[in-house]
Amino acid sequence: MRLSLFAFATLVALTASGCDSNGIDTIGGDTGGGTTHPGGGGTGGGTGGGGTTAPRTFAGLNPAATYLRTDRETPSPEAFLLSEFGIEPGEDVCFRTVGDFNYAPGVLASTRTDTPVATGVFSASSSVSSTSERTRIKDAIDSYWDIVTRPVLETGNETNIDEDFEVTNNCWTVPAGARYFFLSAYDDLFQDNTDANAGGQPFGVIVAKR
Repeated sequence: MRLSLFAFATLVALTASGCDSNGIDTIGGDTGGGTTHPGGGGTGGGTGGGGTTAPRTFAGLNPAATYLRTDRETPSPEAFLLSEFGIEPGEDVCFRTVGDFNYAPGVLASTRTDTPVATGVFSASSSVSSTSERTRIKDAIDSYWDIVTRPVLETGNETNIDEDFEVTNNCWTVPAGARYFFLSAYDDLFQDNTDANAGGQPFGVIVAKR
């Protein structure tokens, strides 16, 4: 995150004011063990096989991948299916980031904020368009209080969309029609981001129904 002091202060204020709950500080923290989910293999190193009916609890996040405009080729964000987490529209879902990432070689995101900030967006489909488009999630569904994302560092082109929200430690009600959600690290230059795997914990988001 290459933030000015003003932008950082704005982000802190946004973090404190944009949610409808106090988040999920009490939800279990270790996610690297791999929760299995219907259909087979686990996440984060879990065992495969026949799968179980247990919902997923961890969404791994590649910090170089984003649903935001980047104006250059970056990895496509994963479309997470809400039903795999046991969550349906109309239910409250809570998010909390875990782990850490490097926003520049050897520089942890947690040196700017105690917990690395991430954003999310609900969508009716898994479709993602070109990295040069400002609105890449064509079926994004507007929900609640918008988080303002920064322009692309290299070009100054706007990235902000109306539909996304913060997932650092927040709870939201899933809007009608939502089937998927996408995640992104909060940054304005993504191609040099790497997972810090801090303490063996991959960077990602704990997801739980409230």
